[in-house]
Amino acid sequence: MSHRLNRVKSQIRRLLSELITREIKEPDIGIVTVCGVDLSQDFSLAKVYITVFPEEKIDNTLLVLGRSTWLLQSLLGKQLHLRMTPKLIFLYDTSFEYGAKMDDLIRQARKMDG
Repeated sequence: MSHRLNRVKSQIRRLLSELITREIKEPDIGIVTVCGVDLSQDFSLAKVYITVFPEEKIDNTLLVLGRSTWLLQSLLGKQLHLRMTPKLIFLYDTSFEYGAKMDDLIRQARKMDG
């Protein structure tokens, strides 16, 4: 992966974290953490992986972020200084849940062995 691609991914992650906190004022969304960004090679598409607390607000938070995509893309474009601002797609990051489930399974297996 190129150094420039990694740098832009990092910038998008940092800027979106700030923008979501500052610009999205919906009372029905949870606390959003931007965990990672997958950026296409041509910078046209950015998949933004988020976690939400509390978990009960995941669906509503994704809905609000989806409705706010145009605003976030516009604000992001003003700060990124790229020829083209990537299209944003927000996805819930399930890797933390998966990791916690694996930890639980390992603990259970150790209890059964020991």
